[in-house]
Amino acid sequence: MTSKITIAMALLITAGCSDGSDGKGDEPGYDDTGTTNTSTTDTGTTDTGEADPLNVDNDGDGFSENEGDCDDDDSSISPNTPEEPYNGIDDDCDKNTPDDDLDGDGYELEDDCDDEDANAYPGNSEDFSDGVDNDCDDEIDERFTVETVDNSTGDVGYPSAIQVDSAGVAHIVYAEPDYGFIYHVERSSNGNWGSPETVVADSGWSGEWLDIAIDSADNVQVAFTWVNSGLNWRELDFIYMDPGGSWSNVYYVDNGDDTGSIDVGAYVDIKIDTSGLPSFAYLDATRGVPVLADYTSFGQAIYIDADYNLWDASMGSGFYASLGLDSNNFDHVAYYNVGLKSDVRYSSLANGGAYSEVIDDDTGIYIDLEVRNDDTPCIAYLETGGNDLRYACRENGDPWSIETVDSSGAVGAWASLAFLSDGTAYIAYFDESNSALKVASLTGSNGGWDVSTIDDSGDVGYAPYITVDQNDIVHISYYDASNGALKYAIGN
Repeated sequence: MTSKITIAMALLITAGCSDGSDGKGDEPGYDDTGTTNTSTTDTGTTDTGEADPLNVDNDGDGFSENEGDCDDDDSSISPNTPEEPYNGIDDDCDKNTPDDDLDGDGYELEDDCDDEDANAYPGNSEDFSDGVDNDCDDEIDERFTVETVDNSTGDVGYPSAIQVDSAGVAHIVYAEPDYGFIYHVERSSNGNWGSPETVVADSGWSGEWLDIAIDSADNVQVAFTWVNSGLNWRELDFIYMDPGGSWSNVYYVDNGDDTGSIDVGAYVDIKIDTSGLPSFAYLDATRGVPVLADYTSFGQAIYIDADYNLWDASMGSGFYASLGLDSNNFDHVAYYNVGLKSDVRYSSLANGGAYSEVIDDDTGIYIDLEVRNDDTPCIAYLETGGNDLRYACRENGDPWSIETVDSSGAVGAWASLAFLSDGTAYIAYFDESNSALKVASLTGSNGGWDVSTIDDSGDVGYAPYITVDQNDIVHISYYDASNGALKYAIGN
């Protein structure tokens, strides 16, 4: 006897089958044997009986996800859509197509001043002739970046002097003329300024003339004049800062004891020889002669009157005295002579002998002498007859070659000369006609002078001092009379 339970189960089974099979023949993906159907279509894809959703073009733009559509719910996004910049959308489904850096210079629109020019981006070097703001500082073809260093007391920075040590730190010494103090400030190699510190704050008045030099051990050596409180005695003094930042005591260079002079040290220029010993050129105004003080390894200075033709210098010589040292540590001095005939002169101890000669028969002031890396002495100066900036060199012992650098108005005051490592000359000077700081650079031995205005934001550019660091970067310190401030310019 068949049980009711067994019959009921059989009825349930047969009720779900139309062909007497195992019940799976009519279900998608199964054959009559109950095995899975895994046949392959002509396209090489597995035929599961349903369409692959990645092959479906949901938004109707002609591309499915398998065909490269990165957003198949938006018909405006597909591999065939042009990329629209700055909308934050990958319109063409290509992550390599820039949306916010069209020129590919690594800077997005937020920071890039011109996203269509790969030569314009923050931090780029300025090309002085392409008409493009290469460094994105809102200035086109500017040769220098200008900064205010110190305007804290209302009148600082006249005069100043600057040099750069082996670590790329720029050191500026400068005067506070109201109280007669000398300050020092540093600019790190990454462009940060430290706080100014007082170097000399003595009774009397320090820093009417000053100069700076840095030796191979990174000692910062400073020469400066000191005037007593009664203003009837001027002497030349010296101080130095070691690499650790400690300043020495003040030492005499010339206080007139040997000569009886009561006015020495004006126009002081200091240079350091290969042994780290200083030499000084300056004016002895009491006697009317340029003086060279050359320190020896014994710590004593040899004092020499640097004009050997004083027979026609009855009115005085040695104004604007300037000093250079060649690779053999020989001294070279240029200066202005006020004699029977005013002229620009040069004296040298090179080749073991002393001599002096006339550089320019015309009147020349604001003289700066530097020795080029091939041991050629050169000077920059203001020729007062035409108020022009001039430049002269004594090549290979030949007579001095003289050329006019700038004659556009009254130009050339406080001429300051420096050379790049390849011998390219740079001159910083004051344009009196426009109250501006200018720089002239000689483009090559057969080229001309490239003259640029660096700062004309007010009555600026007084007493510029130029130097070049070991990476051939040009640095200038100068005075802003409009704001009584020390300013600084660095080449781009």
